Amino acid sequence: EAAELVAGMAEPGIGVSGFNDLDTRFHVLVARSSGNALTSTLTSAVRESVRPLILRALEAAEDWPATARALNAEHEALLALVREGRGGEAADLVERHIR
Repeated sequence: EAAELVAGMAEPGIGVSGFNDLDTRFHVLVARSSGNALTSTLTSAVRESVRPLILRALEAAEDWPATARALNAEHEALLALVREGRGGEAADLVERHIR
């Protein structure tokens, strides 16, 4: 499912709102896959509460297509790290990504 979400965010012409929806689902799914119930619950709650703020920030991006590509490149890298079992590197990337 995570790969499908990443592929959806890579669709040419995806709008900010659609990207934000898929992005939220991706982050919640990754947190859920950690197996840590607290992390999953907190990520879901935080993502839902800041969703409008993230949407506004994305809408304000000067070059939306470039922003979408950059964000999704990080999603692809994160997914690869998780699949390879490189949890420490994945955690570091997530920390940089969400800032």
